[in-house]
Amino acid sequence: MKDFFQDFNVADDDIVIEMRQGKKTGFALVFLSNEDDVQRARQDLNKQYIGTRFIDVMIPRIED
Repeated sequence: MKDFFQDFNVADDDIVIEMRQGKKTGFALVFLSNEDDVQRARQDLNKQYIGTRFIDVMIPRIED
């Protein structure tokens, strides 16, 4: 997955892959360094593939 985000200088520690019962669920949280990168990732990477897996780049909303 790090290769997928190679244009965004994502480190291994910036990627959190969700696991359930020791198996990957298909969901991950990727931390980007700034809002411009977030928007660019959404524009450039949304609807792309990692191998045969379709990627949906979503931006979480934090509610108070």
